[in-house]
Amino acid sequence: MLPADSVDLAQHTVKYFRPPYHGFWRWAEDGHLVELHSGETLCYREELTDLLRGQEGIGLLRFGSVLLILAACQDSWAGSDRIGSMIEHLGRNNYAYVKICLQRIKPFLDLLSQLPPDLRKGRKRIHLIRSLTACTGNRDISTAKLPHLLDHFNSGQLDGQIFKTTDDGHYSIEWDLLALRLISQHFKSVAELEHHLRTGLSEAPEPAPSTSLTTHRPPTCWKNLPATATLPDSLASRSDWWPRYTSRFTPAGAANCRSVAYRTSPTGETSIACCSANWHRTT
Repeated sequence: MLPADSVDLAQHTVKYFRPPYHGFWRWAEDGHLVELHSGETLCYREELTDLLRGQEGIGLLRFGSVLLILAACQDSWAGSDRIGSMIEHLGRNNYAYVKICLQRIKPFLDLLSQLPPDLRKGRKRIHLIRSLTACTGNRDISTAKLPHLLDHFNSGQLDGQIFKTTDDGHYSIEWDLLALRLISQHFKSVAELEHHLRTGLSEAPEPAPSTSLTTHRPPTCWKNLPATATLPDSLASRSDWWPRYTSRFTPAGAANCRSVAYRTSPTGETSIACCSANWHRTT
């Protein structure tokens, strides 16, 4: 049953699904499918209705925004110059700013086309569109209106009005592109986008810190260290290099020697062993 304000909803339905004048998409075959301006099939009406109904609970982006997402999900998008074709088409109508907007969102649409098929094909596109919609507060159709809008659309009673193009083409297309521009700012790579779609997280979590203890073994020259060897005064004064740990081996922080060990003898003498000729021990 349609709500009391069905007249307003009917007008909103017509406005939502009506193609813009000189836009990049149009209805074809008496409304049974949507195609690009170049004549390539974008989506059949029943399939489209299913995808849109899958957005219940979150609301809808503008219809042109949704169609651009679906276009980028097609296998034929990769390696093609759909955006260039759209720009050329719009160029005949002096849509200068729209052409700039198309160029700006092209990298994002290319990211969508590079997603694995299990994230951009069939009904998986429902999750894709929902996830992208959640990245922006820009909703053209609210959650409450969405099911009633689709009921109006599926009734077929508004088809005669829907299939007529509007005369506000450049304004309509600009808003379609703006929504995608806002979404694109959340993703800089295919990996980021794929991670978000699979986990719902915007970034991969940082690895957990290691709790394992590292054991440092003394260098082989340690066993050859004379019992009377002591740390030179020039090094003993560098407390930042040689902290006075007792009965423990640890690698030194000296840049020119990676294999240094030291210890404190029972008599209080600090001993040092080193495998580098750059260091000398004193006795």
